[in-house]
Amino acid sequence: MGSVPTLHLILLLLLCFLHHTAAKPWNTSCPLPTCACELRERLTDSSQYIDAKTVDCSNQQLTAIPPDLPLDTEVLLLQVNNIANLGNSLGSLQNLTELDLSQNDISDIDQDWFTGLGRCQRCRSETSPAPSGFVESRDCCPGWQCC
Repeated sequence: MGSVPTLHLILLLLLCFLHHTAAKPWNTSCPLPTCACELRERLTDSSQYIDAKTVDCSNQQLTAIPPDLPLDTEVLLLQVNNIANLGNSLGSLQNLTELDLSQNDISDIDQDWFTGLGRCQRCRSETSPAPSGFVESRDCCPGWQCC
């Protein structure tokens, strides 16, 4: 008889976990149909969970940053693409706090790419070899961490 309440407790905990980890809709237009635009939980540096406005265009074989990114984007995930140059596509994303460019074709960093990203805290670029200017120069994103 003790197994029924235990089963109910397990199901309740599972539902709470799934609800807590599921992405939530973000009422915005996504730049590409294959990208995901949603609110995703993220842990801040102060150990608090927040819902971050996330555009996930990872693993799309992109050669450039998608046009018409939502201006209120906070997290931009572009890993595992073929992007070599960012151009001036990020300057309008003044709320961007996290940028993932890992596993792309970036070989050299132009500091002008990051002009206007005053809130950016994390920039990732795990290319091999590391792009010149990325590790040596910490002013791509003010206050950035190389992850």
